[in-house]
Amino acid sequence: MAESNQRKGRGRIVGIVAAVVILGGGGYAMMKRSAGAAVGIPPGVESAKAETGDQKQKINATGVIASQIGTQVKIGSQVSGRILKLPADVGSHVKANQIVAVLDSPDLQAQVDQQRFTVAAAEATLAQTKSRLQQAAENAGFTQKQTAAQIEQADAALKAAEAKVESSTASAQYQPAQTAANIQKSEAALSTAKSAVKQQEQTIRQEIQQAQSSLISAQAAFDNAKRDLDRQKKLLDKGYIAQSVVDTAETTYSQAAANLESMKANLDIVKEKTRADMQASKDQVDQAQATLTAMQAGRFQDTVAQADLRSAREALRQSTAALELQKTNRSQDRIRVMAVEEARQAFQQAQENVLQARAQLRYQLAQQDKTIIRSPIDGTVLSITAQQGEVVAAGLSVSTLITVADLNRLEVRAYVDETDIGRIRLGMKTEIRVEAFAGRIFYGKVTKIASASTIKDNVVTYETTIAVSNPDRLLRPDMTTNVSFILGESKGVLLVPSEAVHQETTRSIVYVLHPERLGANRAEVRKVDAGFDDGAHTEIRSGLKPGESVVLTGLPLLGVRASDAPGGPQR
Repeated sequence: MAESNQRKGRGRIVGIVAAVVILGGGGYAMMKRSAGAAVGIPPGVESAKAETGDQKQKINATGVIASQIGTQVKIGSQVSGRILKLPADVGSHVKANQIVAVLDSPDLQAQVDQQRFTVAAAEATLAQTKSRLQQAAENAGFTQKQTAAQIEQADAALKAAEAKVESSTASAQYQPAQTAANIQKSEAALSTAKSAVKQQEQTIRQEIQQAQSSLISAQAAFDNAKRDLDRQKKLLDKGYIAQSVVDTAETTYSQAAANLESMKANLDIVKEKTRADMQASKDQVDQAQATLTAMQAGRFQDTVAQADLRSAREALRQSTAALELQKTNRSQDRIRVMAVEEARQAFQQAQENVLQARAQLRYQLAQQDKTIIRSPIDGTVLSITAQQGEVVAAGLSVSTLITVADLNRLEVRAYVDETDIGRIRLGMKTEIRVEAFAGRIFYGKVTKIASASTIKDNVVTYETTIAVSNPDRLLRPDMTTNVSFILGESKGVLLVPSEAVHQETTRSIVYVLHPERLGANRAEVRKVDAGFDDGAHTEIRSGLKPGESVVLTGLPLLGVRASDAPGGPQR
């Protein structure tokens, strides 16, 4: 904090300003004083000669070294654990992102390992649900196409049967009139019908054999699926496989069972169809025979026509039943579509589970990474508050383990007296001294002057910030400093000790010593033009010559009372 001096008898406050007098020889020295050495000068009278020299104008203040904002960090731990390593040491230099401490936290490692297993399980479930979705989609697509084709075929057969009914009805109505003309055709038709029966018998045997072969294959697939399901259940009970494998086997078994029932129904349909076809062929033979007989006899024409009509109607009934059966299969297709949607939802949920598991793993890895503590800046380790092997407990507030500061970016916070603050300017040069390095001067510049004051013990000061150069990293935060603000410098001026200058109401005077004179005449009162007063020396602009001696103390011994002494001047 800048100090103030009140010179006795001068009646004004002067900030303590340091001055260095550079004598004509170029060396720094205090001005020479003499105490009654001359002849006729009483002991106790001190004097000094006016001399030419250089004078630096300074304002002194005390302060403290601090780190600039953002250049000193207190590094702590965000997680709990035992300190495994402390690579840094007090006073050592560290780089940004360099490891300064390592914690051992087995709980975090266990959480990371557990989450890795969770991610692997979620990914396996995702693969299973994806496979099920693909299989369900393929099954649904195949059966839908197959059902559509079968419905189309059944519809075509129904239309043919309807046409047959119409034709048979027409025949039944117009047959009597055509009997005679149709005898020859009936004989040919009878022959053709008999040939068709033989051909139909061969076709029927082939269709039944094919349906029986499909049934045998479906039965074999069903038996294999059942054996596989039983085997997978046993393996599941022993814990050798996952539940998903059994689920897949159950699905395969259900599909095989459904296929077996479908093949059985298909065989029955084929038998029924072939029976009806054979019956129809035989009926055609009978009809041809009857037609021929009727044509020949001319008596059974109406009966034959009615039989033909009945046969056509039976074929229409069978076609209608086949169409309804295929439409029933369409409802099964809707069930398969619903199964696809369920599989898709399960797949999407599995995807979300994988994303959540991976996000949690990233979080656990980030927590584990916090066990490796790094310095965020380049700097010097100022303090370490923990030792290797100690346990650090993380809480709501992070405890400081290591303090790191960039000693290349320090500043001085000086406290300047209110009487001096008006002469401080931004960018002003300063000289900084610390007790740790008494012979060393550090240099800086004023970067900030506080607008608000600080009052302590009724003394008003203003905080002034100075950027200081510290290339050798000798300075440390919190060091007490003495700061000199350089106001200016005068060269080749005439200087006298400040106590030699006395202030009267309208003038400044000195007492010039004349040892050769007698009495009070030995102290000549002389008006001078006083310049800058640094508290130690005062500049004399005019009224005094170099080499002249001025009285410092002991004026009463010369019979003179100082003008600024109590009671006024006296000769």
